[in-house]
Amino acid sequence: MKLEKGVASKKELPIEIKDMGDRRDLFIISKAVVDRDGDILRASGCDLTNYLKNKVFLGFHNSRDFPLGKTEDIWIEADSVKAIVYFPTVEELSTNPEQASEKAKLVDFTYHCYKTGMLNAVSVGFIPKDWTEIRENGQWVGNDITKWELLEFSAVAVPANQDAI
Repeated sequence: MKLEKGVASKKELPIEIKDMGDRRDLFIISKAVVDRDGDILRASGCDLTNYLKNKVFLGFHNSRDFPLGKTEDIWIEADSVKAIVYFPTVEELSTNPEQASEKAKLVDFTYHCYKTGMLNAVSVGFIPKDWTEIRENGQWVGNDITKWELLEFSAVAVPANQDAI
């Protein structure tokens, strides 16, 4: 997709998940590879400043709905952005677990979907700050995004990046 400065974008990226126990999962939420859109999102250019003020893990980029988890740690390592997400239990989200809300059940369901491998992808929402167009034979084929602000990252079922499954 052609980018515009200051306009938020969403990008499904290759990830890896590692169960850390205690309802914590380690995600590689971004990796500098060419995705299906022809773009490269450089980890070294990721600005986490504002994300660190509100470290939520969303469902399908829905910022108007309740978060599915809380990011406990996030960092840049080599060509990747990594994060540890905590998924609260139904008991933690309910005063009476026997009458838990649908949202509490959804958080639990999402955790188990990742744990069993039914879900294994995430997507980042971001604002591109600086990039170079990638061209082949004079035609635009994608963007090499060298600076970007992370807004959020979300659970998704089908990622744009072929390596995200």
